[in-house]
Amino acid sequence: INLYACGECTSTGVHGANRLASNSLLEGLVFGNRIAQKIKKNITLSSIKKLEKLKLSYNARQERYKKYNPIELKKELQKLMWDKLGIIRNSSDLKKAQQKISEWKFLFKSELKTTEDFELANLIIM
Repeated sequence: INLYACGECTSTGVHGANRLASNSLLEGLVFGNRIAQKIKKNITLSSIKKLEKLKLSYNARQERYKKYNPIELKKELQKLMWDKLGIIRNSSDLKKAQQKISEWKFLFKSELKTTEDFELANLIIM
């Protein structure tokens, strides 16, 4: 199935009811290492090629959509909210705003890295 998990999400009960943070960390470390060894043993050339293809596709998409400035985009969002979603609204402006916000949401399906990215993503999903 090629899906592995370790640590708290697995509820292995290795340490019984003793759920100290250090125990959980050690459990994640030990079982994480075991998982890595199993993956290393079972990996095939075809799976490596599939991963490389996925990585290239992901990176290309990242480059295409990561060319934005979060500070500028926040200003643009504020202007959009003021101009299109203010006190006086109409159907056309609401649709335009909805479309623009949907485009921005797509940007944030990619990896968020900075505090500004996360803050802007939170503003957009509101």
